Amino acid sequence: MSKSLKNFITVEQALETYTPRQLRLAFMNQLWSNKMDLTDGVRAGVDNIEETFNNFFRNVKAKISDFESRNAPSDGAHYYEQPEKQLITDLQKAQAAFRAALCDSFNTPEALDVLLTLVSQTNVYLQARPRPLNVSALRTTAEWITRMLRMFGLGEGQAVLQEHAIGWGEASTSTDAGVDREAVLMPYLRALSSFRDEVRKLALNGANSREILELCDRLRDNELVDLGVALDDQEDGNALVKLAPAEELRRARDEKKAAAEAKLARKAAAAKEAEAKRLAKLEKGKVAPAEMFKPPHVEENLYSEWDAEGIPTKDAQGVEISKAKGKKMKKDRDIQAKLHQEWLNEVNKNNASV
Repeated sequence: MSKSLKNFITVEQALETYTPRQLRLAFMNQLWSNKMDLTDGVRAGVDNIEETFNNFFRNVKAKISDFESRNAPSDGAHYYEQPEKQLITDLQKAQAAFRAALCDSFNTPEALDVLLTLVSQTNVYLQARPRPLNVSALRTTAEWITRMLRMFGLGEGQAVLQEHAIGWGEASTSTDAGVDREAVLMPYLRALSSFRDEVRKLALNGANSREILELCDRLRDNELVDLGVALDDQEDGNALVKLAPAEELRRARDEKKAAAEAKLARKAAAAKEAEAKRLAKLEKGKVAPAEMFKPPHVEENLYSEWDAEGIPTKDAQGVEISKAKGKKMKKDRDIQAKLHQEWLNEVNKNNASV
């Protein structure tokens, strides 16, 4: 390039079409002793490199986050098998090759190629382990790649400065300065993703609306409560979204649950009492009305004569029963007739069901 030939641009001009990271990648992708031509081919190569690292870091962080969110109980196995051993071997070779490249007159293109090769090898591991049970090798590899890129000034934001950071981060803005967006958003996104997975399973299995509504209630009462989000159902069918301390929402949820359980317990107790009364009533109805004033349902020698309906007409001494007492007995007999009919109906119903 020559100023007199007007075939050069300033860094400020380059930053109009390149981001700072892309410009650094462009310089890193050629030897320091060569001149830089910011051609369309250079830009395409930089875009491919950046996209490769972007996809790699997204996949790795997603795999690790998915593994950590499962909280599955350990079965005692380490699951450090041949794929993990091979990945660590690839990492160790890459570390040696990376150092050799930088010691060779600071050969940054070769060093960058070493990192990209290790990314490809890690992607092979991810395909062999779609859901890795041991992410230590994966984490170690991704963290080393992150540190090497950060060494060349390719990291952005505060998150990438953390000891175990993965990825080159994001540039902070005035609205999210100092905020780790991934740490803030991931719990909510994970809850949404799990809810979607469950809805899909129910839909594919032909679930009814009750099962889907139960899943919606579980999201509202469990996952979102733990995240400090309250959903209040409204008459128009749209939920009112409110933010509150998770502990406060848990306490309100538990109190509501306890009240509902107490109500159910009272209802169950009332139903049990009603059933006991019904069974007692049926038990009493076993006695035929014509037999209710005769032994063994009354004392021996209490009456000596009865009419056709089984109502006593004379007591044990042969004295006629008074009209008032006979009237009351008839009334009791009519009541017993109804009870006995209910008992017969119950017996017939049970026999029919058998």
